[in-house]
Amino acid sequence: MFGCEDGSPYYSVHLTSGLSFYLSLKTLFSMEDQLYPSDVKDWTWDTIEFLADNDVPESTYLEYKKHLSYPTGENSDKSKQKWRRNLEREFTAFANGCGGILVFGMADSIDPAPFEPPEHEVRRTVNQYIKDTTPVVEIYVSDPLIPPSENTDRIALAVRVFEASRKPVKASDSSYFVRVNDQKQPMSREQLESMFVEADRRQQAVRQLEFEISRFVNSFEENIEEVPNRDHIPPLEAVDEQSLRGALRQNTHLFSDENIQEDIIEVMGILDEISSAKREFDEGCRNMGRVEHDSYSELNKVTQVKIFDLSCRLDSKLRDVKKKTQLEFP
Repeated sequence: MFGCEDGSPYYSVHLTSGLSFYLSLKTLFSMEDQLYPSDVKDWTWDTIEFLADNDVPESTYLEYKKHLSYPTGENSDKSKQKWRRNLEREFTAFANGCGGILVFGMADSIDPAPFEPPEHEVRRTVNQYIKDTTPVVEIYVSDPLIPPSENTDRIALAVRVFEASRKPVKASDSSYFVRVNDQKQPMSREQLESMFVEADRRQQAVRQLEFEISRFVNSFEENIEEVPNRDHIPPLEAVDEQSLRGALRQNTHLFSDENIQEDIIEVMGILDEISSAKREFDEGCRNMGRVEHDSYSELNKVTQVKIFDLSCRLDSKLRDVKKKTQLEFP
């Protein structure tokens, strides 16, 4: 069972091919289905105007904040410390949910309210609000969103908060919040216990995935890396694609980024091709008439080359995944 911890339904997914894996990811990460870009690198002032013109409300994935810094010039009902704590909790709530976007420079009434940029770089200001969270909330800050006017130096800002890979995320005051609909809510003891159990399950799943990948890498180096010896039986047992596929199924939380999703879909496709090559070899050994080869010798040679080529592709693609995640293997 997979799903977000924000009260939304869990989804049970059965991954038997690259296509079904892709479809399950699309189901799980519905941030991509919103009316605005999920990647804040694509945001412009036009995005701000679109939200305002269409009265796009706050939601599970969207929160409006009028100010990036404490509003000293206004009558505030919160002290500076309480204001900062409240903002920090917004970040942790998104991280404990399914992620989301904080829009600075937009009033709760969905009216654009661009602000004067801080004296130092805006990313530094945003980072100050998350630096004491545990683990530190992962974010991406957009470029300043500048209104099309020559008479203002005011800006808005969009900050993408990513779903935490290690939940729950704790605020600096040791509080835990989660995004539910358009609000942050304190987490109950049951929610916390569930997240800690899930965090332990995920850690074990990651270790199992690292073990399976390491097993493949070692087997690849020992049995496959050299040019195929076509006089030998194909190294069918050198790749345990079933175990590797199963370990990947248990770690969808690692693959929320679209670039990584593409790599994983390709990995799943390669594993399917390896399974297919094994089945064809087995079929031919039992009844040569059921495969498109004239002799066992030809079948043996073709399977040798297939396993070699597919294993090389798999090794390369898994190393691409390693660069984009925190997975550790040789």
